[in-house]
Amino acid sequence: MAKARFERLKPHRKRRPVASPANMFGYINTLRFMSSGRANFTMQFDHYDPVPRNISEEIQSQYA
Repeated sequence: MAKARFERLKPHRKRRPVASPANMFGYINTLRFMSSGRANFTMQFDHYDPVPRNISEEIQSQYA
């Protein structure tokens, strides 16, 4: 699930969403289409989420 923080900048607003890289594929095309080519974005690593226990156990059993 994506979360977003907003910063007010004169005269523009800047969004700081948090999303997985898988959700970001194709985003630039949509963003440029919606803004008539004026918008831009960058991505920066924020954090790793913990692996769910069932997936972690499955991976560990394969390599143990």
